[in-house]
Amino acid sequence: YFYLKIIRHLYRPKNQLERLRGILPFVLFPTSIFLVATYTESLFACLALGALYFTLRKRYGWAALLTAGTTATHATGVFVVVLVALLMFEQKERLHKIAAVSVAGSAGLLTYMVYLQVRFHDALAFVGAQHNHSGLDVGPNHLLHLIVSRNTVFVLLLALTVIYWWNRRRSFAVYSLLYICILFISSQGLSGFGRYSLMAFPLPLMLYEYFHGKQVAYLVMTVLLGMSWTYFTLQYTLGYTGG
Repeated sequence: YFYLKIIRHLYRPKNQLERLRGILPFVLFPTSIFLVATYTESLFACLALGALYFTLRKRYGWAALLTAGTTATHATGVFVVVLVALLMFEQKERLHKIAAVSVAGSAGLLTYMVYLQVRFHDALAFVGAQHNHSGLDVGPNHLLHLIVSRNTVFVLLLALTVIYWWNRRRSFAVYSLLYICILFISSQGLSGFGRYSLMAFPLPLMLYEYFHGKQVAYLVMTVLLGMSWTYFTLQYTLGYTGG
């Protein structure tokens, strides 16, 4: 719902077919199976896209509320805080308003930290817990695995997304870059990077914007996405859950 509203806001599609073309790169993203699986991705996507849409519409109260929901849903919700703040800056909002929305948007994470402090006397317990399964242990072997893994395609796509948006909409570029950074701070990010990439919304937006008006190229892109989606969906149904 919110992704379609973002498409309508940014590109003003003329008819239903064009709206469908706009949303296909997102719903056919190779790892979009996680939007209908028992993961937090579907809730996070709804909240994050809603926050993005209301920020673009300059309805910052709703944007702050939904951003708070993202930080309560997943650790990468802090990326949405950065995205919303940068979008507001691009829209020439005053710094005190940007700061207020950013603090309000962080309420989900801050509330969780308060709970951890009261219950376990450690507000950063969720960070320390990563060490129990080597989640923060990154070394040469980790980076080598990155180069030769199936995630290479996602990394390249995100890198292209950063380059594409850098001079068009810097907020989208930085938001995408933050997802690439996951690979260099957490070995756990490697196994689930395809799942994380699904939440990098500027990527499918880039695909639609670039191939918009190029019928043959758009058709080829859609077929490739559909084939990749089928592959990952079959992998998931056979027990592969890493993304």
